[in-house]
Amino acid sequence: MKVGLFFMNGIGDHLMLLPALRALEERLGDRAHYVGQDIGVRLLRGELPRMRFTAIPWGRGPHGGYEFQVDAALEALRDATLLLSLVPWQSAQLKYMLHRVADGNTIGFTPGCRRVIDYRIGEHTVDRAIRLVTTLFPETRVRAVRPRSGALSARGARHRHTRSKRMLVVHNETLAHKRWPTARLRSTLIRVLKRHPDWMVADIARGNRGLPGRLRARTRLSLTQAFATVAAADAFLGVDSCMLHLADLHRVPGVGLFGPAEDAPLGAGAMGFRFAPNRHVTGRGAMTNIPPAAVERALEWLLRQASHRPGRGPGLSFARLPSTSGVSDEHRHRTHIPSEPDGARASDPEGTRPSQCSEAVSA
Repeated sequence: MKVGLFFMNGIGDHLMLLPALRALEERLGDRAHYVGQDIGVRLLRGELPRMRFTAIPWGRGPHGGYEFQVDAALEALRDATLLLSLVPWQSAQLKYMLHRVADGNTIGFTPGCRRVIDYRIGEHTVDRAIRLVTTLFPETRVRAVRPRSGALSARGARHRHTRSKRMLVVHNETLAHKRWPTARLRSTLIRVLKRHPDWMVADIARGNRGLPGRLRARTRLSLTQAFATVAAADAFLGVDSCMLHLADLHRVPGVGLFGPAEDAPLGAGAMGFRFAPNRHVTGRGAMTNIPPAAVERALEWLLRQASHRPGRGPGLSFARLPSTSGVSDEHRHRTHIPSEPDGARASDPEGTRPSQCSEAVSA
């Protein structure tokens, strides 16, 4: 059986597919063929060397949805006997493709698939992808993975210094409605850092000017370098973005800030930390509703947690940090995902400017 995989979404969404995709790769090898946008292909190819990949032309439609070249997708998938559609959205283009690929033998979350898997509101994106894979292959064992390739690991870091402080990586750059007001972020960090002089802040976003205790590279970080900084962090503080999802995969303790309620479609239950020790601070509808005091409490928890862990990574020039208005602990009723064996990984357990997560990935 030759299985086609189709996906098109944000960078962070690609990262959350990794546990499910690696399980598929282990089972199918080069009989699995991933088709999607170029940035996702470049990110995942290094993590899944046995899987086949094809990038197809794509773009954003007039209403912000994804558009892609259907003929290119059909050509790439012409040998597939089954298609797994991993996308959480639907469109006329997608429906057209689903009816014509693999003789219509398709499975996914959208109504155009022959076999439709129920889309559960509030289910974590990681678990949703795993459920699709295990529905098709019930005996498949999915493990909690860590990134292997240089593009997603600390090996991509270039800016170094000899540091005596632990680093909190801060990332508050994404779509405008998902950011926490910069003034609140700054004042909160000032208060916390006064009590924790052994910590410093590594700000990997472009828009947060004047954050306290900030370490800055001499040149603007590439996306790969920003990824490396997150991977080597002691702790992480951020919003719903690819950087939070990468920190989670690397088990960096973190605090995530979310506007929607915990169980909303884009809330922390679906888009927050899944593997790393964490707290989520929610605005119950809007980021501006998140009170600084709740973030401050979560950060105090985070720094205590991270201070008991061994220092991570070799003297990187960028920092680390870690979630609450509803404070939610890391433990939820979710599918148990065993970790990979020891030794399988190198690391241990405001404006219209484009997000760094939307940049092209260095080859």
